[in-house]
Amino acid sequence: MELESSYLVDSHCHLNFKDFEDDFEEVIKRARDSNVGIMVSISTELEEIDQIINIAEKYKNIFCTVGVHPHSANIQKDLNESYLVEKASNPNVIGIGETGLDFNRNFSPKKMQERAFEAQIELAIEAFRGDILQIPSMYSALKHNGQPLYKLARQGIEVEREARPVTIFKYNILGFRPGPKAELDVEVHVSKGTYVRSLAEDLGNTLGCGAHVSALHRNIAGPFTDADTMTLEELQKLRETVEPTGLDELLKPMDIAVADRMAVELSAVVAGYFQLGQPVMSNQAFRNGQEGDIVRVFREGGDFLGVGEVTAEGQVAPKRLVVEDA
Repeated sequence: MELESSYLVDSHCHLNFKDFEDDFEEVIKRARDSNVGIMVSISTELEEIDQIINIAEKYKNIFCTVGVHPHSANIQKDLNESYLVEKASNPNVIGIGETGLDFNRNFSPKKMQERAFEAQIELAIEAFRGDILQIPSMYSALKHNGQPLYKLARQGIEVEREARPVTIFKYNILGFRPGPKAELDVEVHVSKGTYVRSLAEDLGNTLGCGAHVSALHRNIAGPFTDADTMTLEELQKLRETVEPTGLDELLKPMDIAVADRMAVELSAVVAGYFQLGQPVMSNQAFRNGQEGDIVRVFREGGDFLGVGEVTAEGQVAPKRLVVEDA
């Protein structure tokens, strides 16, 4: 079936229910005739997952979810996460279905619902670990036709953004607080270019309940960790107990942000040419560097001059220079 340019999406149906057994084909036909182009059949119990996957595999533009309904938590006490992970890998599965909490009815005790929900959150998170494609947030600083996306977003304008490859090295649950507005604490280690707010939003979309970041704490960035930081209040107290020059010991070396890069030393004469923007020869870079390597550059004696890039000829070309006092 070819979809029309404009069509409806039934994002929550139960095509496996017995009500449809006698006229299933007619149900599908009526939906198509009503311009319902895509249907998502929702799982409510583990035992029906295979059935709804089979339906999705048989009919074009029908997809499904895996998971359990909160009311079924009492009969799904031992939620097999590995089983859900296996089923979720099917290309016709697009989300974790019927997740959430429903404390308004007494089909399943609250604690059972909470355990089932947390297990399904863990399953949803698994899909985001490793190499993924992420669509940047409209509230990012990326530009569209020269205009930052966040400025467009504040005007109520949304534009199409291309998904970009990022890596999620770690995505772990630290705490889960259920309730009318459930809260989840997570710790993530991500590659450059990852939008953590988008990560939260995408997780909420996968679960079907929505999610956003309410607090964000960066505990490491490159060589810097929050253990090395100091609050303004702590700095003020220290200033009251030591000489002003004593605070200089808290300052980090200027090259610390690139401390993991190879260091090369230049003589005073060669350093002068480097500071004028010219590529210069360096035996260290020639012997130990590869084309494209970023290196720290020092004047013989210790002054940090900036960073350079190793050229194909083994020279060091200036990339970022430190301005020295006249």
